Amino acid sequence: ENPIVAGSILPQKIELMALRGIQFTGTVLYNDLPDQINPETFYYKRLPLGLTKPGRVYCIQLDSIKMTDNSMGRKLLWNRFELV
Repeated sequence: ENPIVAGSILPQKIELMALRGIQFTGTVLYNDLPDQINPETFYYKRLPLGLTKPGRVYCIQLDSIKMTDNSMGRKLLWNRFELV
């Protein structure tokens, strides 16, 4: 119902002093894709092992990303709206 999403990608084993990962916000693109682009076909062609786990594949237009790298002691920020 609400296409605005947020998420994070982290390693399975988390060590706070060496933590690396990203947080993101974006908008799920449902019908705004050209006919020749199918997110599931693209994903499974590139990563066929993904077929072993049930789930759905979505296409997200990213609006912001924060990458944290505690091993280097820094955070990098990216925001789509600051580029305009």
